[in-house]
Amino acid sequence: MKRKKRMNPLDRENIIMAIIVFLFVYDCLVSLVKQSQAIRASGNQIMTVYHFFFFFSIFALLIALVIQEIKLANAAKYTDRMTGVPNSEWITHKGGFLYHQKKLGNYTAFFLNIKDCKYINQKYGNQNGDKVIEEFAHKLKDIVKSRGYMGRMGGDNFLLYVRNEHADSLRKSLKNITVLVEIEGKEEVEIPIKVRCGISVCNQEIPYRENINRASAALARSKEQGPDMVFFEEHMIKELMVSRDMINACKLGMENQEFVAYYQPKVDAITNRLCGAEALARWVRDGKLVPPAEFVPILEKDGLITQLDLYIFEKVCKDIKSWETRGLQPVCISSNFSKKHLLDPDFANKIIAIKNRYDVDGKYLEIELTESSGSEDFKVLQNFASQIRNAGMRIAIDDFGTGYSSLSMLREFRADVIKLDKSFLDSATDGKEENKLFIQDIIHMIANQKEYILCEGVERKEQLDFLVESGCHIIQGYYFDRPLAIDNFEERLKNSLYVR
Repeated sequence: MKRKKRMNPLDRENIIMAIIVFLFVYDCLVSLVKQSQAIRASGNQIMTVYHFFFFFSIFALLIALVIQEIKLANAAKYTDRMTGVPNSEWITHKGGFLYHQKKLGNYTAFFLNIKDCKYINQKYGNQNGDKVIEEFAHKLKDIVKSRGYMGRMGGDNFLLYVRNEHADSLRKSLKNITVLVEIEGKEEVEIPIKVRCGISVCNQEIPYRENINRASAALARSKEQGPDMVFFEEHMIKELMVSRDMINACKLGMENQEFVAYYQPKVDAITNRLCGAEALARWVRDGKLVPPAEFVPILEKDGLITQLDLYIFEKVCKDIKSWETRGLQPVCISSNFSKKHLLDPDFANKIIAIKNRYDVDGKYLEIELTESSGSEDFKVLQNFASQIRNAGMRIAIDDFGTGYSSLSMLREFRADVIKLDKSFLDSATDGKEENKLFIQDIIHMIANQKEYILCEGVERKEQLDFLVESGCHIIQGYYFDRPLAIDNFEERLKNSLYVR
């Protein structure tokens, strides 16, 4: 059923105020008539009294209208426009009020948002996504009711103050929320809502905004590592600050062109010649390389990884064009893209626009996505791959074998390149014959699909020999080369033969 529209409390107050003013004016006029008859005053005296009450009534009405406008202004100030529930300013002030009343310690703060909200927007459209947030906001308000207070902080984020004795029951209620949304005015769809939530028992002895920060830090931990509901611990604040500092530094680093592309060669083990490379993001900060492990996971969790991916892809296109201009023969360069890009319906167009800006032939470009990219919406992945192929580029599936759906993906999704994960290679060379046979079967299966296959992470000769013997001869790994700065890679382009 659709949520029933309720009369705004301010509308009721306005109606009551109008009735009071009307009754007051009416009473004044009646008194005027009675008084004029009783004293049999002269016409001038009656008109004087009449004018007095008339102007007094107008004055009272104006006062009532001013009061009404003040209330409406306050309502607008503290009400979220999109959902109609209290906004961030209201809930923040409420926390301050509880703090100054020495009552904040009786409450638990819940900072929550809708899990996979971007996926909902992608599936149903942004306008319907807003409807989901609106319905969820009112569902949340009904859940909280007299147990505390709630407000929308913006986007799909909400802050609750719940009395401590009700915190456990409310936490359980948050696990089972569904909303009904009318899609394009045609049908109602029941959408289950899962939330991520940071929880912190409020401390009266610290500033009230710090209690919000604690719940926010717990939510950040939930996003990074799970589970969906996380209770605040003291170390989280420091970790959150480190993460935010890193994100700000990365944004500044991209503005200052501190990120560069390093190229790890791909080698044909039959001819021992360079046949491609993978572009890897490297951060040169204050003249030193920042290890990718220090910034890539943080950017991935924050979502800023999408900006870095496109930044590096543009570097690749620029480098390829430079090689052609200078007479160097390019090889096909693969660029990594996070699966978060698939939430952006304009993802393929952004890649194609960068390619066209530098007038790069698509045969030199390969777009790498991880195997798990198709786990959330397979049709989106297929549509993206179709657009990329139509622009002349190749699609590669990275980390193949790390997911549970590897074989079904191999059957249902046509990739141009399948990249075996290093873990496959490690298990194939661990001395167990059954593992070796299994990996060989996988390689043969991929080869039968007429897909290009390579293996990354090759470091030892016995690994190389096993792969070549099994039918995989495109190799990436330290056995041949580590990721190279552009100057060193250009030397490799000039001399593509590897001597073993």
